[in-house]
Amino acid sequence: MRNLAIFTIVLYWGFTGTCQDIAAVSPACPWPEMNWMLRNAHSREEFDMLSLCFERKEQEFRHKADTEKKELESSLAKPYLNSKYPTPADSARGLFQYYSLQADKFKRQAELNRLRATESNISHK
Repeated sequence: MRNLAIFTIVLYWGFTGTCQDIAAVSPACPWPEMNWMLRNAHSREEFDMLSLCFERKEQEFRHKADTEKKELESSLAKPYLNSKYPTPADSARGLFQYYSLQADKFKRQAELNRLRATESNISHK
């Protein structure tokens, strides 16, 4: 029970700052906290925080996708004579596609939570 109270206080602390303050203070959005917020979010601030977390995840996966795209391009530029599968290009292509899909998913989640924040703001007026 004490841990839940401390967790709630820490979350409330994060919600009281601006988005820039939150980004500077908490660079990561751990999955357990995000899952908890997804189940229990009701206020505009909570949905904004979720949206910010999903935007961070999107940026993270976009960066990973860009890295894999560069790896794919360099792998395709080199001749590869080994007949083993998967080739480095195949691996890079698969990871690039996966990271791009994940980034798109997080972008949709961020947009959905922005919409929920707007709706919760309207319903509380």
